[in-house]
Amino acid sequence: NAESYTATASIEGATANYTLPENLSLNWSISADTISPADDPSDPQSNEYVISLNAGETYIYDGNAKTPAVTILFKGKEISANEYNVVYEDNVNASEAAKIIITDKEKGNYTVKDTTVLFSIQKRALTLTWSETTKFTYDGTQKSVSATLNNVVNDECTLKLAGDTATNAESYTATAS
Repeated sequence: NAESYTATASIEGATANYTLPENLSLNWSISADTISPADDPSDPQSNEYVISLNAGETYIYDGNAKTPAVTILFKGKEISANEYNVVYEDNVNASEAAKIIITDKEKGNYTVKDTTVLFSIQKRALTLTWSETTKFTYDGTQKSVSATLNNVVNDECTLKLAGDTATNAESYTATAS
């Protein structure tokens, strides 16, 4: 691991016939390798790392934070997640700019250069279901159509209808907004 070490030597069998050396210990170290995000992930250079997210994962707005798993590969090998921090920003709402921010964790074997990766959260598709009965026969009473809004998260949307009730014999158009 990247840190400082001390090696010590002992000499066995040294009798009064020998003078011991003064350098029976040596301080030495392994320094962290500084790595940067690859400009071209398909062809990383010798000091560049490649960021891998959940391959093929699609994120659709559901009101919850999206936190794609992050893997960093350096020279084809996965480096420990203990080497870097991952923070997510703007990762709840539909966006083309949800962020994964990768920063270095101190005292690791690598000094990971900071980077930000963008990922997408797609808009959630709403559907509208109209009532099945759309043709009525005049009988002097009020008639109405209804609609249901589907695929809404946490009641964030409210359906309002206009032109959904009538009494006279005519053709009507109901609209949802």
